[in-house]
Amino acid sequence: MTAEIAAILVTDAVAPARPLVDALLAQTAASRLEVVVVAPQGELEQTVALFIDGGFAAVRAVACDVRRHGLAAARCAGIRAAHAPVVVFTETHCFPEPGWARALIAAHAAGPAVVGPVFRNGNPATRSSTSGFLAHYGTFAAPPPPPPYTDLPGHNSSYSRDLLLALGGELTELLKLEYVLHGRLRAAGHELLLAEDAVCHHFNVSRRRAGLRAGYLAGRLFAPARAADWSRARRGAYALAWPLITALRVRRHAGDARRIGLRLTPGLVAVLIVRLVFTSVGEAVGYVAGEGGAQAPLFDMELRRDRYLAGREPEERAMLEAIAR
Repeated sequence: MTAEIAAILVTDAVAPARPLVDALLAQTAASRLEVVVVAPQGELEQTVALFIDGGFAAVRAVACDVRRHGLAAARCAGIRAAHAPVVVFTETHCFPEPGWARALIAAHAAGPAVVGPVFRNGNPATRSSTSGFLAHYGTFAAPPPPPPYTDLPGHNSSYSRDLLLALGGELTELLKLEYVLHGRLRAAGHELLLAEDAVCHHFNVSRRRAGLRAGYLAGRLFAPARAADWSRARRGAYALAWPLITALRVRRHAGDARRIGLRLTPGLVAVLIVRLVFTSVGEAVGYVAGEGGAQAPLFDMELRRDRYLAGREPEERAMLEAIAR
């Protein structure tokens, strides 16, 4: 069967990809799904072998040193290697439900060039995980808010492949922060859509100190990408406004929690506030001093999320066992 959507799987090793492989093998639309594996040369053959006899429309291999070239460049390589008209980004710590691919295909058939999934917290037992989930995915958590949407989840959304390729040499830079990409596409008249039936379970950093560091690093990377064409005065103003930005984010994510039926205990609120303070301070530093050395440690958290799990709940233990097998 002809591939209708291509899942871009980026990993630096075989083991951490195993839980995601299991989720892709369980897709009800596997025969309509192309899988593009992007991994270092030494890990590529073994990772691709996990998909053999999985009933996919196609499986393709792309050699790329992810840690050297970065996630955005690796995803660009996957986009170019794909043949399907739609591409979707995946993460090795975010596991789609069986109907995910089918729902994305159906959503794109209705016309939108950009479609995002909705999320559930894959490891909800700790405050660190829950605060991280709210901070990064609360806006897109199930049940989602009503349209229209000004942004979609980074690292997990699906796109018309031709639309991305038309961006040419700008694509790699735009994929470093999909918030900027989505703004560009909206300005060009493209609709952003959340597909309510495309559900992913996202595993968040659950070690407390690592969670705070992740928030800081994310803010440090976000700021210079967002402010690439800003004046020095505007950057400085946003840096000084970090307390106000924190307060606005606390209010927004508290609203997300109420929308999805999550009880905001005093302990959770405290951890969320501290997490958002770290993110806003990182962002303030990023506006003034750039990303610094934030990229490498954040890449490690993205590629090897298993190293940053407390391992105290059944969902995390199941993920760790799948990686170890």
